[in-house]
Parts: sequence; structure tokens; C-alpha cells
Amino acid sequence: MALTCTVQCTPTTYNAGSTPPPSFSILCENATAAAIVVTGVELVFTNSSDVPIRPPVANPLVALGLGQTVSVPAGSNITLGPFSLAVASAANAVPSAMVPPDSDPENMQGSQPLTYDLKVGATVYASDGSVNAATADTITVRYAGYV
Repeated sequence: MALTCTVQCTPTTYNAGSTPPPSFSILCENATAAAIVVTGVELVFTNSSDVPIRPPVANPLVALGLGQTVSVPAGSNITLGPFSLAVASAANAVPSAMVPPDSDPENMQGSQPLTYDLKVGATVYASDGSVNAATADTITVRYAGYV
């Protein structure tokens, strides 16, 4: 792999519905002798067991257009972001009434638990044809008023 990528979330604990929402950045490091351009990013969400999930989150679009720094110089790095991550924005909803797709079947009616860990990772595509799996970071989401 030409790029080594890492997702960094801030903060790592979030009360659902709080302002501002959590954010993430992607650090892309290039150890090769030539510059590499980031051509695409796809976010990947997993649970604490690294099973892919579709959590109650608005999937942000990582900005890679005009005016954005997307070229990673040889032997250097860039940071994409920060980008907002609108996760669990229904702060005062009764968690047992929430039924997101692909949720944990052990929870009643597929609901989210009062506190859960959400791993945020990314697949980073580059101009050299490489597909790079970014190291994920974890956000602990807590539903306000229930924890």
C-alpha cells in the first residue's frame, strides 16, 4: 500500500444530540518517492466486534474537489478534514424505539443500547491505483438522559 491512513475522531465520547457534533479527520501518510493524489474516500462503520454496520448516522461526503489539498507529497502527509459526523442526533428519543438497519439483534426490537461504541474507518482510494484501509477510531455514543 502506498498510503498509510488513520481516522481520528474528536471527541471520543459524545452525548447524542449535543452541539457541536463529533468530527473526524483522515491522516494520509506517503512513504514513497512520488506524490500520490487521494481520489476518493468511503467511510466504513463497524461495531466494537469489527462487524460492519449501518448506524444512525448521516454519512458525510469527504470534500475532495477544487480548492482541497488532496495531493500527498513524497515522504510527507496531509490531513483531510475535519468533517462533521452527525451521529445519534435524536438525543431525547427513547433508544428502545429506535430501529436502525443492521442493528444488534440482541437488543430489543433492534434498538441501540444506551451507550455503544461506533468505530469510524475509511477506505481511501489513490491515484496510484491503491486501495488503502484506514485505521479506525472509536466514538462512544451515550444517549442523554438515559445514562
